[in-house]
Amino acid sequence: KVLIINRPSSVVNLPEKIFPLYLQEFMPPTLISSNKEQISAFAAKHGEVVIKPLYDYGGNGIARIKEGENFEIPSNIPVVVQKFIPEVISGDKRILFINCKFHSVFNRLPPQGSYIANIAQGGTLAKTQLTQREEQICQKLEPMLKAHDILICGIDVINGYVTEINITSPTGFKWAKELYGLQPEVPLWDNIEARLAAKNAGN
Repeated sequence: KVLIINRPSSVVNLPEKIFPLYLQEFMPPTLISSNKEQISAFAAKHGEVVIKPLYDYGGNGIARIKEGENFEIPSNIPVVVQKFIPEVISGDKRILFINCKFHSVFNRLPPQGSYIANIAQGGTLAKTQLTQREEQICQKLEPMLKAHDILICGIDVINGYVTEINITSPTGFKWAKELYGLQPEVPLWDNIEARLAAKNAGN
């Protein structure tokens, strides 16, 4: 009888690095595997890839490897392998959704000499706008968020490619305030209060 957001079953069933598979036309070539031979073959096909722990966060454990380079992965633990997108040096966008709808967008720029733009890893914030392709991504994702009752979501987009869809603990509220003077918590709590009122009325 307790209202929990986002819907717990959705958080369990749609992990950050698996959810993008529902938007395959907007994601980079991706492999999820714990098989080193498969990962090596994938790297050989695409020349340069990024390996990310399947269930980690904040840019932790990310490695960039080129074809033929040696690498290690934890035994029997799946990793996400994606074709490296060199345009990441121009930014890794975070698109924030509130109440299942687009709210705001920020660009995260990696530190000099790095390809990891996470703020926790030294990235910096900048204002930006949605491209036409990113608008298409939002239009495709919004009904999915509504169907799974995901009120708060933050997706990561590099050069028009969705790399992660964050619903466990998506950040962006503070950035919306700092960059644009927005208050994303206001429409969110309005929605929550309306839900609670409807629930109490039903009781």
